[in-house]
Amino acid sequence: MPKVLYVLDTLQTGGAERSTLDIASRLKTFQPVVCHIYRNDFLKPEFEKQNIPVISLNVAGPYQFVKAYRALKDVLRREKPDVVIATLLRTELISRVACKALGIPIVGTFVNDTYSPYEWQSLSLAMKGKVGFFWFFNMVTARFCAGFLSNGESIKESNCKALFVPRNKVKVIFRGRRKDLFVFRERHPNPDQLKFLAVGRLIYRKGFEELLQAFHLYHKRFPNATLTIAGDGPWRGRLQQLTITLNLQQHVILAGTQKDMPALMEAHDVFVFPSHYEGFSGTVVEAMFSGIPIVASDIAMNREALEHGQTGWMFPVMNVSALAEGLVFMTQNFEEGKRFARHARKVAEDRFDIDVIAAQHEKYYQEIQASKE
Repeated sequence: MPKVLYVLDTLQTGGAERSTLDIASRLKTFQPVVCHIYRNDFLKPEFEKQNIPVISLNVAGPYQFVKAYRALKDVLRREKPDVVIATLLRTELISRVACKALGIPIVGTFVNDTYSPYEWQSLSLAMKGKVGFFWFFNMVTARFCAGFLSNGESIKESNCKALFVPRNKVKVIFRGRRKDLFVFRERHPNPDQLKFLAVGRLIYRKGFEELLQAFHLYHKRFPNATLTIAGDGPWRGRLQQLTITLNLQQHVILAGTQKDMPALMEAHDVFVFPSHYEGFSGTVVEAMFSGIPIVASDIAMNREALEHGQTGWMFPVMNVSALAEGLVFMTQNFEEGKRFARHARKVAEDRFDIDVIAAQHEKYYQEIQASKE
């Protein structure tokens, strides 16, 4: 059986690591092996439960590129993989050079919109210098890849343009979710007492400041509604202060990090996703599976999952009044929102079910393997 080696920075609980676990455990024609370069093997037992071998290089420090390159090269010689899938920039740079030296086909991954104008404008001068430095090596070594996997079309376009990668070398496969974790439930709330939910890291680009301002406008008309924001991050204090300023302390809950996303969504009536931009709108996909009506910003990645007026209600990004109108729409037209949710569940099953996604990955690995024979 041919072997695919997944190389990651660490095995912490991020989206890339979880996605790798879900995909690798469903492969039927490839033997998966996982290697993480840097310390942190939190998910290692979960991989081993699925009988997926894990190789821990445990390189100390954030970089140590030469040491990591030598260690990974030894792994490649020993494991002799037919295809290597490298994820996240540090690991990609190391893996590309090692695979090039040994003649092993490697697939790169586009999981972030690192080179978008929005991201660039938000960086400090020092960070722009750092990103520019790594961009150069990313661009130079990208030619070592036999192909690329991208989380979405918008990320594909941004990275192809920035790294001068031909578009026909990039395959778009969305990150999947396990539909069995999300039980579809139709909701029958009192429209005057809706429980809104938002999820994400508490940082500027998630749009929670605009959400609080919009909820303040909405709350003047519907004072019995509540809003829960699940997540943590550096903007927590700022958002807490804003709830006080807007006199929403009794109606807004900053719930911190929540691990049981299916239960959290099941306990609420409407999901709100006001993000300014995303790499992949994974939480939106989870909401689609859960059957909760969705109000989301009209950004490229959200449009790849949702269709306005069909599977959700979308509003112009960073537009407080339009977001408030979306909340009002869901309140006054909740039966329509439920229709959106039923359609969204069907779309999610067709496009984002992890079994469908894993099959797409496996087919692509076969294509890469065949192209090198």
